[in-house]
Parts: sequence; C-alpha cells; structure tokens
Amino acid sequence: MSILLYKLHGRICRRVTYNLLRVKTSLLLEMVGLTLLEILPSIAHTALWTQTLEVVDVREVGGKSPNMVKLGLERGMDRLTQKANVVEVVTDAQTEILAIMKNSGKFDNISHQIDVWHGAKNIIKKMSNVANAKGNEDLQLWIPAIRNHFWFSCRSCSGDTMKLKAICLSLLQHVVNEHEWVLSLDGSVGKCRHEELTQADRNKPWLQKGSKAHQALQGVMRKKRFLNTLKYYKDFRHTGNLNLSTTIC
Repeated sequence: MSILLYKLHGRICRRVTYNLLRVKTSLLLEMVGLTLLEILPSIAHTALWTQTLEVVDVREVGGKSPNMVKLGLERGMDRLTQKANVVEVVTDAQTEILAIMKNSGKFDNISHQIDVWHGAKNIIKKMSNVANAKGNEDLQLWIPAIRNHFWFSCRSCSGDTMKLKAICLSLLQHVVNEHEWVLSLDGSVGKCRHEELTQADRNKPWLQKGSKAHQALQGVMRKKRFLNTLKYYKDFRHTGNLNLSTTIC
C-alpha cells in the first residue's frame, strides 16, 4: 500500500513539473515534466520505481495554467494506480486538485489529504482579514496562537474528523478564559487540553465573551465551509519532502 505526496513546482513558465513521492520510503515514484529525475540526498534508495520523462505543456490545455494542475495529477495517478495499491494522496490545496479527486470518479477509493501548512496559511489569511475590521483589533494578538491551535488539533485528533472539529472549536472557549464546559462537539467532556496556565502563559488579554472580536472569531471557526474542509487535515500530512524546485522553461 502506498501513501503519495503530490506537488507542483513552478507556475511562471510554459512548462512545469509535478512529482509523486511515496511517504513510507521517501521514494520518488513519478515525475511529470522533467527530463532528469532526482532523489532527495537523505534517501538511501537508488532505484526509481517509475521513470516518467514527460512534459505537460500549457498548450495542451488551451493555454490555461490551472488545467495543467489537473492534467499533471491525473496522468501521474493513472499510471501509478495501475501498478500499485494507492490508499492515500497528499496534495497542495488548489481547487483544481480538490475537484478532480472528488468528482472524477476514478479516485473514489483513495483518501485525499491536504498539506496541513496550507490549512494553517488559510486560517491566518482569514483571521488577518477579520482582525483588521474596526472593533476586532484584539484578535491580532491571537492570530499566532490560532494558527498553532490548528496544527495541534490536526496532530492530536488521531485521524478522527469529528474529534478534529471538537478540538478546533475548543479555541472559542479558551480565548474567553473558559477552560471547562459541559460537552464538546464530539460528545466528550468539554475541557482544554493544556495544563493549568501560569501568569507567564497569559501573555495576551482574554477576549470578552460575546464581544465583536469574539463573534468574528466564531464566524470564521464555525463557518460550514471551514468545518467541511477539516476532513482533509485529519491525518496531519505535509508535502515538505517534495521541495524540489525545478522548472523547465
């Protein structure tokens, strides 16, 4: 069984590269777009399972760069699923990739996870936008903690989407200095997971419960679209091993 990482490199040139890497062995299995295959220096394996020397050219997809993302993934996955039992693929967060994994019908039996870094980046962007609104200034100090809490939630949920939602939403109590409550979303006892806070830990002012800033935070965290995307982060995956910055111009 193989868990694969998929990543796009280089979007400013006419040709780009797409790489698929096996998580368990860090073996680069599929590279669409290069005429040279590389393996990360730390990897002991010297033999490539699949050597695909193929270029995806923007002219193949009507000059539309987003379509290259879909085509690169589809070609690589089609070849690998014929040769291996692929159980999971980890990708960036492009909507084109989400669409093909969800709607093509070809990969219904493959779990799709998104690099948790993209989820954290998205939260920072949303929180920065709402924190800039008048009356929400107190949220600015909480943005790094909100990002860290997202990482913690993904790492601690044991692959359970409902548990991930519950841990994420526990932040709404924590920021108003409530660390125990009746019931969490997943049915567990409502309680923060940190130890008793010391004075040194309290380096930010608590938000006022029900304040404009607190309501703005709830608006982001309880939004249906955000909660629905959490399933893509439940296994705490990342694509860091695929940082091969090679572009064919």
